[in-house]
Amino acid sequence: MTIELDERRRTKGAGFALGAGLVLQLAAIAAVVQASGAIEQHLREVYEPYKPGQVDQAGSLVVTYLLTLGALGVVGWLVTAWAHRRGLRWTRPLAVTLLVLGTVLAVTNLVVTEYGSRLIPAWPGAAGLLPSLAGVVAVVMLFRER
Repeated sequence: MTIELDERRRTKGAGFALGAGLVLQLAAIAAVVQASGAIEQHLREVYEPYKPGQVDQAGSLVVTYLLTLGALGVVGWLVTAWAHRRGLRWTRPLAVTLLVLGTVLAVTNLVVTEYGSRLIPAWPGAAGLLPSLAGVVAVVMLFRER
């Protein structure tokens, strides 16, 4: 009886962390949508002195890139949660791989610069890093399960 309760509690904890990661991923997407105008304006300010009249599409390309990454993140969270719920043995390697990939991309988005200026403003970039925090918790919880 005690073992069953402990096992259920562990499984529930990993599932909760995966759900929290999905919610944070959706919040990161919402942050990009809300900041799309600010991102476009920021990129105009970065590129205009160096490429006058050629920066109209830069902002929409970066916003599209960030939204695509967010959508792929949502798919990753959903697939990982599905695999966990089904008890598939490749859930842990998948979770670790997606955590590393997502964190590397989020940090890269935060630090990438051109012409001495950051391409993505700080707060949308930081919002993209939040799902990684839930990812760390989810991976730890997955490895604590039997």
